[in-house]
Amino acid sequence: MSEMIVPGVYIEVRPEALIVPGQITVGNLGVVGTAAKGEIDTPTILGSYAAAREVFGSYDPWIDGESDELTLVRALEQAYAQGATNVIAVRIASGDATEAQFTLGSASGDCVLLRGKTMGSWGNELSVNVSPA
Repeated sequence: MSEMIVPGVYIEVRPEALIVPGQITVGNLGVVGTAAKGEIDTPTILGSYAAAREVFGSYDPWIDGESDELTLVRALEQAYAQGATNVIAVRIASGDATEAQFTLGSASGDCVLLRGKTMGSWGNELSVNVSPA
């Protein structure tokens, strides 16, 4: 029941259990973190978790938070699970980040250098098979 204190001002007291916050809409969300692949220091607009995994790769198992676990895709998974729709993600890396590379040898020495398209650990998981034509 409302009670008028001053003309035009009403106060209504409710039990706390009845006060429910309104739904929060998530428009644009920015997330920064480390990932196995993708462009470094470049904002990327994503519309789904599937797109995030395609661009940045999957995340590694969580150990203890101090073992250089990759954080970007894990955070994006949580954001999309909580209803995010448009996300701007930025992959960061330390200054010594390099691209994965592998040199193919032949009888006369090194002949082909294979390099990852972007810097990151994702290229370390690729394999190469060479066979005679």
